[in-house]
Amino acid sequence: MIGKTISHYKILEKLGEGGMGIVYKAEDTKLKREVAIKFLPRHISSNKEERQRFEIEAQAAAALNHPNITHIYAVEETDDEMFIVMEYIGGTELKKKIIAEPIPSDEVINITTQIAEGLAAAHNKGIIHRDIKSSNIMITNDEKVKIMDFGLAKIKGGSDVTKIGSTVGTTAYMSPEQAKGEVVDNRTDIWSLGVVLYEMITGKQPFQGDYEQAVLYSIMNEDPEPITALRTGVPMMLEQVANKTLEKDKELRYQSTGDLLADLKKISKEIEAGEKVPSQPKVPAKIDKTKKWKRVLISLAAVLSLVTVFLLLQPIFREEPLVSSPKSLAVMPFENKTGDESLDYLTEVIPNLLITNLEQSRFLNLITWERMRDLLNNMGKKDVKVLDIDKDVGFELCEIDGIHGIVLGSFTKAGDWFVTDLKVLDVETKKLLFGTNAKGKGVGSILESQIDELSKAVSWDITLPSSKFREEKFKVADVTTKSLEAYRYYLRGIKDYSKFFQADGIRNLEKAIELDSSFAMAHYYLARIYRQLQNTKAAKSAIERALFYSDKATEKERLYIKTEHASLAEGDLEKAISINEKLVNKYPKEKWAYFFLGLNYSSAGKTEEEIAAYNEALKLDAIWGDVLNAHGYSYLKIGDFNNAEKAFQKNASLNPDDSNVFDSLGELYFIMGMLNEAIVNFQLADEIYAGNWLTTLVQVGYIYAIQGNYTEALRQYKVYFSSDLIPEWAAWGYWHKARLKLLLGSYQEAISLLEEEITLADRRGVQDRKAQAHELMSFVHAEMGDFAKAENELQTCLKIRLKIAPERSLRWKLSDQCISGFFDVKEGKLVSAEEKLKAVKDMLPRLNHWSQEIYSYWSALLEGEIALANGLYANAIQKFRIAVPPGPLSISTWRLEVYRLPIVRDGLARVYYTNSDFDKAVAEYKRLITFDPKSKDRFLIEPQYHYRLGKLYEEKGLAGLAIQEYEKFLEIWKDANADLQVLIDAKERLAKLRTVSAID
Repeated sequence: MIGKTISHYKILEKLGEGGMGIVYKAEDTKLKREVAIKFLPRHISSNKEERQRFEIEAQAAAALNHPNITHIYAVEETDDEMFIVMEYIGGTELKKKIIAEPIPSDEVINITTQIAEGLAAAHNKGIIHRDIKSSNIMITNDEKVKIMDFGLAKIKGGSDVTKIGSTVGTTAYMSPEQAKGEVVDNRTDIWSLGVVLYEMITGKQPFQGDYEQAVLYSIMNEDPEPITALRTGVPMMLEQVANKTLEKDKELRYQSTGDLLADLKKISKEIEAGEKVPSQPKVPAKIDKTKKWKRVLISLAAVLSLVTVFLLLQPIFREEPLVSSPKSLAVMPFENKTGDESLDYLTEVIPNLLITNLEQSRFLNLITWERMRDLLNNMGKKDVKVLDIDKDVGFELCEIDGIHGIVLGSFTKAGDWFVTDLKVLDVETKKLLFGTNAKGKGVGSILESQIDELSKAVSWDITLPSSKFREEKFKVADVTTKSLEAYRYYLRGIKDYSKFFQADGIRNLEKAIELDSSFAMAHYYLARIYRQLQNTKAAKSAIERALFYSDKATEKERLYIKTEHASLAEGDLEKAISINEKLVNKYPKEKWAYFFLGLNYSSAGKTEEEIAAYNEALKLDAIWGDVLNAHGYSYLKIGDFNNAEKAFQKNASLNPDDSNVFDSLGELYFIMGMLNEAIVNFQLADEIYAGNWLTTLVQVGYIYAIQGNYTEALRQYKVYFSSDLIPEWAAWGYWHKARLKLLLGSYQEAISLLEEEITLADRRGVQDRKAQAHELMSFVHAEMGDFAKAENELQTCLKIRLKIAPERSLRWKLSDQCISGFFDVKEGKLVSAEEKLKAVKDMLPRLNHWSQEIYSYWSALLEGEIALANGLYANAIQKFRIAVPPGPLSISTWRLEVYRLPIVRDGLARVYYTNSDFDKAVAEYKRLITFDPKSKDRFLIEPQYHYRLGKLYEEKGLAGLAIQEYEKFLEIWKDANADLQVLIDAKERLAKLRTVSAID
């Protein structure tokens, strides 16, 4: 959109986005002025009736002409999109001003008065804003207040056109009547202004909650925390005004903005009167000199006392910090001066504990080590580890990121005493600001007392004495763990997670939890690793425990936990996005927060927002492989292989030691049909991580099987199972090896492998793996002709899936009906198959796009099989021809494994054979046994197709070609179950042909 010209407006930059549209800064090329353009949501612009009603209300709003209201210039339409052209306001958003620093009472009154005056002008014309909030108020550079978004207001008696925003930020300003969906009037705007007033005074919103319903409950049922409990020195009458604006009963609220303005003016007058200094009384002409000096001394003492008291208590009276904005600190690795290398781990543990503890202060911004690694990357010092940063590099990092102070430290010991020294230097001057130390008996004293002592000393000195800091408590064990050893394992687990070392990560995090079962963040990262492994049950269990113990985490960490819980445990993607957005807004240098936000947007199908979130993450770390990788997959999703390859190759050049990027390239080349290139990249991924990227062996095994190299495919599984596998990987491997054994006719071995998977899944509680095992088992029994067992296995699979993921019940039921329908056809139960086909067709339209691709293909095949069985050959040919397999986009394991199920695919060849059209049947089988890189087909080649092709050649009298196909089939099936009829028949036919050939 940037740089594009719409009508006569050239788009310059994106200003913001909300529930009611996207706002851009633009140039009016006709009038040569800067404007703001808001594009309206589709639910307004695409509906004729709503569009007409909106235009009427927008015209009324445009008629407003008041210095405190942003003027609307025009409502225009182009390419079926509506947009409002508004006055462009330069300045500061009130929300940002509130976040930056407490606002003095006189300024609060001034801002509130200007907002009320603007609202009064609107209310006098019958216009209700309905969305007053601090982010809709701008403070211009000359301190004028401007109310934004009057273009989405509602005129008195008009229809309710616009839709209330769904985010908690907007919900937090709703009046009780608005929250209930009742008819609103000007008193709703007064309530919302009251929320803004409370927010300006206290720095927080009166009604809070982690999700929309919780906020709405608070608005309708709870009283806000008293203002005096949050900030002293606020004029009593101002608090009374705020309370009256927030009366839940609108009849007790201010009935008009005029009434509110009257009270605001009274407060202003009282404040002005209170600032006048009373005149001093005249001194009597005659006075005793001794008494005079005594009075002078007493007066001086009194004055000095008052001055001292004022200076000491001024922060209490004003309730404003003595720093204008939070000070930022970077904590460098601590130096080990003990001479004991076994304590080297403390060089990392101590600073990370300090960072976590000091993050609790709202007057300090702590730069995480993650951020320092990003800065090193951006400086071109990727090979420098944070632990190796010296003082000079530390200063350089701080200067780049605008950090105020750098914390350097060391630790030593003398006998049983352990001593930690710390000093803080000013980054700009390089001068020492402060130095301190802490000591205690034994290493355990670091966590027990020293970190807390150092944190208190740093916070007191850096921010200057303040009553607020006396109230701030630093107890690192309350937001991490009481076990230093648990914290050590936790840091290891985080590193393992970031490198995809799932087995090591699980071991380290479980060890941390064993030492401290209430360690919230250890549970959180364990949930993330299990989610990588698709062990949904274990992941949900871990995130539930993380949430339960989340009071033992910092505010930032709680937001991470709540985001993951909403997404994983609750399945509420919109809630996850809402919390995630709060996380990035509050902590704008948290690159993982942006990455997770991108993933959540991706799951919600919001591609533009997804890319924007990834771009924010790349601003913090320009060479971050995970995000660069995500960009490649974005292209892959839409089938743009060229750009996907460019993105992955760029990542590979920037991160040549990252296995994940080569794994991604392997997937890309597999989809593109470049199988040898895929193998090379998968193997490279495993080599880089020295055998830790074991899942590539399964992928490579599958590719070798497609190429017909079954010996090498089986060797990959042998290497895989000889490795140190975690249960989830073992279960995954059992399924894929069983699939290959089914292909090779080793049915009993396939059943044994799937039974191993079921046992393992039961032991680990991985029920989704158990369901998949029963599903594949049904195919094995069907191949063996035991359809009763096949159906039983299929029903067991369905029951498990409906229990663990009922929200996907439609997909599970459709899959069950499809597969069962194929079994019915093989068993000759055509009426039952037709009923199941009808059920499938009824369910198909309700599936999402990805599922529809798979099951539309299966549906067409099933319909063709039924037509063939009924002798409707023309109809069967038509159905088989339209059955085009979808591309196996390797974005989810589910998609891959569904794609790999052994659905019968030679229906068209069998139609031709039944009609004695042997040439077409031969051509079809030759197509099925030949890999075509240009097609989307990445199915395993069924060896029995060689047997069936041999029979065709035999029918045509082509004995030599028939022998070749039988030999190929028997070579592939050399280890198949000996009693299989197809195997016996192939051997007999081959022997007969060889005998005839020998006689000839």
